[in-house]
Amino acid sequence: MQECPVMKAWRILGRPWRLVIIERLMSNPKTFRELMESMPGISSRTLSKALKELRKAGLVERVCDGKRHYYALTDAGRDLKPVIKALRAWGEKWLREPVSAEASQRSP
Repeated sequence: MQECPVMKAWRILGRPWRLVIIERLMSNPKTFRELMESMPGISSRTLSKALKELRKAGLVERVCDGKRHYYALTDAGRDLKPVIKALRAWGEKWLREPVSAEASQRSP
């Protein structure tokens, strides 16, 4: 029996911080440090592990401009933009307290 596509996606995206990392990279590539600063509460070890898993899954890539390394979304990662927007809209509609852009940067 073949695994459901929703379950396959959840195995990658349902882990802590994964969707937040993708959301942070939607606007532009970021260095490891920039990602750390945009996600208070995440440890460097957790971020490193999450980025490694997202790279292995083909959602994030590591690029170098000759001076620094950046993390950027691949085409597959960018295709998650409507999913993330829909999750944000659902949360704002159905959760008791709306999530502001500022608040979403403080927690996963």
